[in-house]
Amino acid sequence: MNDQAAQNEWSRRFTPARIPALIADATATSPQITIHLTMLAEGYDVTHALNGVLGILLLPEIHPDIIITDLLMPGMNGFEFIKRVKVMPGLKSIPIIILSAKISDEDMLLGIQAGADDFIQKPCKASVLLSSIRAFTDRDKGTTGDH
Repeated sequence: MNDQAAQNEWSRRFTPARIPALIADATATSPQITIHLTMLAEGYDVTHALNGVLGILLLPEIHPDIIITDLLMPGMNGFEFIKRVKVMPGLKSIPIIILSAKISDEDMLLGIQAGADDFIQKPCKASVLLSSIRAFTDRDKGTTGDH
């Protein structure tokens, strides 16, 4: 075994598995970037989709254990995105957290009806979102999706 192969084998065996996560959000503000970087530092392999359509296209490739979505996105809003995820084979049990500035009782009701598991108002501290994410990803030790 050459040095590169030995290093790859060591990395495969001893590097903790990163938890795949998808963020569907059209904004790239400083708080959103902070959340993204914090999730990376906490062991999440984060993929960012700038809208729901792109998020749907990325799902089969990344097989996330957690999805975070905004409600206000071009092309497909967050409610429609959640509904589509929940009918995709192998993805219906993946927890979905709505992270949005659009928050009202009606929005919460629509989000729950669509299949969301939690609803957090923007802006939020990264620690608040991480607590919610951990509640779902730690629940089954990284086996929240049915994939």
